[in-house]
Amino acid sequence: MSRVSSEELREFAERFRSAIEAGNWQKVEPLIMFPLRVNTGPGKFYFVSRGEFISEYGKVFNPGVRAAILGHDAASLEKSWRLTGADVNVVSVAAVCTYHRCSKPVLKVVTVDLREK
Repeated sequence: MSRVSSEELREFAERFRSAIEAGNWQKVEPLIMFPLRVNTGPGKFYFVSRGEFISEYGKVFNPGVRAAILGHDAASLEKSWRLTGADVNVVSVAAVCTYHRCSKPVLKVVTVDLREK
């Protein structure tokens, strides 16, 4: 994440936490990179497309996942993502290019881990 500033990471953490807290898939969806990888067990995963996101939202961002995210304030989310390679137990974040040639990557949630920790 060296191409993303601390300020950008902090702003993303605040937007993401706020969207999860609101429980509104419409606020979460722009923060997701599709297809979204969802880990369900050792070696088991599936992908959620943008079209499937509405129907899968409650399954992917279930109460346990939301509680884990909301258990961190935005500052600790930002710190955790920076220190552990973008992993906050259940959510992985990466700087990605959303089009073929990009000069500035954007932060997106790329993985949700539903496995028990």
